[in-house]
Amino acid sequence: MSPVSADLQIANNIDPAGGSAPVVMRNISAQTSPPDWDLLLPHREICMTGALKPEDANAFLETSRCLPSRELIAVVITVDPHAEDEAKAHWQTIIDHYSADG
Repeated sequence: MSPVSADLQIANNIDPAGGSAPVVMRNISAQTSPPDWDLLLPHREICMTGALKPEDANAFLETSRCLPSRELIAVVITVDPHAEDEAKAHWQTIIDHYSADG
């Protein structure tokens, strides 16, 4: 498993009063040197504003990876294993909502 690249908070736009969930991000790209995460993610909280259907996401990724002017950075975001139960439940709400929309 790749090392943790960043510790973040993810907020859910469907329930702004619900707070945010602590998450960890791991780089799963094939690149050898990590990107400048402070430049790419200047804020430590990310707000989920929508999701693409898997077919649309796949089409975007297929198109983007073929453009030499773009660099695709793939990451995996998971709930912080040390998060409290309430934060883990909030994370699960986010996952369930966007999984149902896909």
